[in-house]
Order: sequence, then structure tokens, then C-alpha cells
Amino acid sequence: DLTHTFRNAGAEDIIMRVRSGIAIVPDKMECDLYRIKLDASAINLYHGEFMAQYSWAEFMNEYLENRKNKKIYKK
Repeated sequence: DLTHTFRNAGAEDIIMRVRSGIAIVPDKMECDLYRIKLDASAINLYHGEFMAQYSWAEFMNEYLENRKNKKIYKK
């Protein structure tokens, strides 16, 4: 389904087939989270919520909050 969705959107080059399945090619898409990890100033994109509807994303909210409050610095 994912492959068909990207193909229909004209973005099938975002998906890469690997031995164990499929993966996303990060360089082929725009993602706030990737930007935050690569560019310290991009943390300003975070406004206190990241995928709040998913309990498994709580750890990322804490990470982003700490990063925004400069408790975690990029190496």
C-alpha cells in the first residue's frame, strides 16, 4: 500500500527496497524531525507536540522538549 501511495503521488523514489523490506530515503523528502536532528536552529519548529495521538511517541516529545530547552546538545 505504501509503495502504491507514493507511486500515485509521483514520489516513488522516496521508497527504497532493501533486503529485509523497504525503507524511506531521507534525502528525498522534507521532514521536520530530520531537520531538527541535522540543524540545531530547526528546533524552533517544535512547539510542544509531536504525534501526541501515539503513546509510543512520548519519548520523542521529551527528547525534543529537552533539546529545545538546551538540555541536550547536538554533538
